[in-house]
Amino acid sequence: DYEENRITSFASEVLRNSFSVGTSTINMGVIATGGAPAILENTFSDNFSALYIESESRARVENNIFLDSTEYAVFSINNAATFRGNSGEGNGKNGITLIDGVALPGEGTALYANALPYLLRERPYYSAKVPAGAILAIEPGAVFKGENNRSRMEVFGNLELRGDSKESILFTSL
Repeated sequence: DYEENRITSFASEVLRNSFSVGTSTINMGVIATGGAPAILENTFSDNFSALYIESESRARVENNIFLDSTEYAVFSINNAATFRGNSGEGNGKNGITLIDGVALPGEGTALYANALPYLLRERPYYSAKVPAGAILAIEPGAVFKGENNRSRMEVFGNLELRGDSKESILFTSL
């Protein structure tokens, strides 16, 4: 058995809530599937994974706090979610994990600076991908960390790096 709060094809705000469903295997604080929810100023604590975003969601995730999840603070798979100003500590994977498509074909997506880094996993199955026909813009101050020497971001579309001399974009390892 597991617990979760599921948002499906939702386009409203999830604002100033606390999500804590327990750290037992596969308990998720919130799962966002499709839609374009604004997930703003929430606190996620003591979950297995705090926030799981999937299935072409266009979620806007801003100014949330992620604390003490057993696995991932944020797990983002095959969607066009944007992240800005999120923070956290004490999570098993203390970052925003990007898997598969990070932008949708025919659209543009931006990744902004957060106190949590973006985590890149290994290829061929778990790497972040910019698909053909998609644009991913990486804004100044964004930090990307690879989990190991096989971690990748594969670009088949367009990648725009918008760092500057005052705020760079950093790609490094854990």
